[in-house]
Amino acid sequence: MPRTATTLLLAAVVALLALGAGAASAGTKTVKIGDNWFVRSDASSTPTVTVTKNSTVKWTWVGDSEHDIRASSVPSGEKKSRFRASARSTGSFQRKMTVVGTYRLYCSIHDYEPQKMVLKVRAR
Repeated sequence: MPRTATTLLLAAVVALLALGAGAASAGTKTVKIGDNWFVRSDASSTPTVTVTKNSTVKWTWVGDSEHDIRASSVPSGEKKSRFRASARSTGSFQRKMTVVGTYRLYCSIHDYEPQKMVLKVRAR
C-alpha cells in the first residue's frame, strides 16, 4: 500500500475511534427534585451539575411538594422554552443537552437558593 494511502487510512481509523469515544461518554444524568431542593448540597452556593454535550439530563420529582423548572439563562443558540416543566410532585422531565455552555435553572414556585441549580454542558 502506498505511504499516502496508509496515512489516510490511519487518519480515518483515528477519527472513527475519537467519534466512538465521544459517543460513549454521553449518557443520562439524573437530578432529583425534592421538597425545597434541586440537588442535595451542603454548600452555601448554588449546586452545579456538569455533563458532556449530547448527554441527557433527567429531572425526577421525589418530594411531596409541587415544583416546576424554568431557565433564567441559557447559552447562545439555546432556547429557554426548552427548559419549562410544569408544576408537579411526581414524574420526570428530560432534555438532551446539545448546546455547550452554562444553564441557570430554578423553580418559579420556590425561587430561593436551594431551588436553583447551575447546569454546565462541556464539549468533552
